[in-house]
Amino acid sequence: MPLTRRAAMALLLGMAALAGRPQPLLAQAGYPPPAPGMAPPSFGEPTRQHFEILRQQENDRRSFDTFQRGQQRETDRNLEILRRQQRDQQRIRDADRAQGRAADEARTAPGRQVQGRPARRTLSEAERERINRAARRSGSLGTPSIMIEDPPRRRR
Repeated sequence: MPLTRRAAMALLLGMAALAGRPQPLLAQAGYPPPAPGMAPPSFGEPTRQHFEILRQQENDRRSFDTFQRGQQRETDRNLEILRRQQRDQQRIRDADRAQGRAADEARTAPGRQVQGRPARRTLSEAERERINRAARRSGSLGTPSIMIEDPPRRRR
């Protein structure tokens, strides 16, 4: 009987010692489980962890490159839209100019006169002489017209 008591006592002490220790699942590295796509922080497999980190970096690089390509496509599309709009505006302006020129040419066709502008007429020598004599009699050609300007003002 003393052996069984000692055996029972040793068994109870062993169970108590095991109950005081944390559970092995909670003590494992990587608990709680990592998010999907994340490398677990395990200390037992440095090679695996290294390649997981490399895989994550490659995934990040690919997603960033994809994002940049999308941004570039959007920028190119916007630039092409702007160029197209500018070409359309230029075409409209050119068409308006051509239409205005055609309207001006139609208004000033030979035989027609632009309203408000009398036809220019050359004077004969006799008419010029008559105008000059009349001007001399009135005295307007005898006195030369001199415009006197003030000198530029000096800065203080």
